[in-house]
Amino acid sequence: MKLRPLSAVPKSHLLSQACTLPDGRTLSYAEYGDPNGYPLMFFHGYPSCRLEAWFLDPIVQRKGIRLIAPDRPGFGRSTFVHNRQLTDYPSDIRALADHMGLEKFAVLGGSGGGPYAVACAKDLPGRLSAVGLMASAGPWAVEGDPGAEKGLMKDVRATTKFWAGAIRRAPGVTSLVTKFVVGTAKWLFSQQWFVNWADKRIRREDAEDLKKDGNVEGKQVYNVNQGDRQRMDKEGVPGPGEQLAHAFKGTFHQGTSATMQEATLLFSPWGFEVSTILYDKIQIWHGTKDINAPLSQIKYVVERLPHCELKTYEVDHFGLVKHIETIMDGLITETVRRN
Repeated sequence: MKLRPLSAVPKSHLLSQACTLPDGRTLSYAEYGDPNGYPLMFFHGYPSCRLEAWFLDPIVQRKGIRLIAPDRPGFGRSTFVHNRQLTDYPSDIRALADHMGLEKFAVLGGSGGGPYAVACAKDLPGRLSAVGLMASAGPWAVEGDPGAEKGLMKDVRATTKFWAGAIRRAPGVTSLVTKFVVGTAKWLFSQQWFVNWADKRIRREDAEDLKKDGNVEGKQVYNVNQGDRQRMDKEGVPGPGEQLAHAFKGTFHQGTSATMQEATLLFSPWGFEVSTILYDKIQIWHGTKDINAPLSQIKYVVERLPHCELKTYEVDHFGLVKHIETIMDGLITETVRRN
């Protein structure tokens, strides 16, 4: 397909939109890319928010994609929901699609957003044109199979196991520690010197990637080629450090309650059996060196999904984003656009 030139940056009003759900709750979302492009809903990682997808804007502009990134309940500006379940999310996405007038759309779940994309494949098969998982979290436990948890956790790093155990056994203390850590980080991100330091570090890592891998699309951490970066800097587009600061502060706009809640959800059974999903096909991209979301966990899902395709790369959890352009092309194909 013909790539489109980079146009204006996303307007501020597109970064903080909202719709009212049938039960009166607010679901906030951001839009990036081509407003007339093919609709793709991006489910952010954990903990994160709609602003996580900001770095994708130049890519989806060039590829003619209208990227819609909703906040999950309690993150960003979406209403917190007590006792929510992972299986509740598809109805929110259906309502958002109706609000936006989307009959068909694709979904891509990144990291902690992956299980939510799987849930949508189960409950919204007729609305979805493509389903993708990128460095997706896998299940930690399986309902009705207590013996599965030991195998699913064997490759989980010790610090993550400690975090999961602390949430289960000492939620009050863990909540206090989380509030302190997040509060400290929010203060840092409010300091210009720290934002400048983060910006320089990200740009330096991008330059090192370019030097090592060559000027190939999708090789940089923030996936902005040299021409796009120069144009964005001239137009006053927030740099990667400022984007990161906005995303972090946006994630914890309502505090840390959603962070604690979603950790419990991700460490628990998903609430449905993946073998019952009829959607054809779910595409999965994963790093073989991923220690945040071990490959063994997602392989458990792959072995039980009747229709899926797994592609692996020799990278870690965050390194997979260097292949985002390949992932986008594999998900939003010409066939998808025509159907």
